[in-house]
Amino acid sequence: MPCIAESTTDVWNLDLAAEYLDKTFNMFDEKALGRAPASTVRDWIESEIQARFAPTNGADSAGEQGRWAIHPSSRKFKHL
Repeated sequence: MPCIAESTTDVWNLDLAAEYLDKTFNMFDEKALGRAPASTVRDWIESEIQARFAPTNGADSAGEQGRWAIHPSSRKFKHL
């Protein structure tokens, strides 16, 4: 019998989707329009993830103190 399995929300998949959307838009700009890549979708998505999913009270769901940040070299979110 088919069913929909429960799963947790994963913002990392959203970040990965934004990365590939950026690559797609940039490739289109280069190949079809003959201009320099200018997509900032991933930057926008990362700022939205920070604004919407980062703990605002300084504690995460496990009750630990900390905050979320984007590591600049890998562009990945890490719990600090």
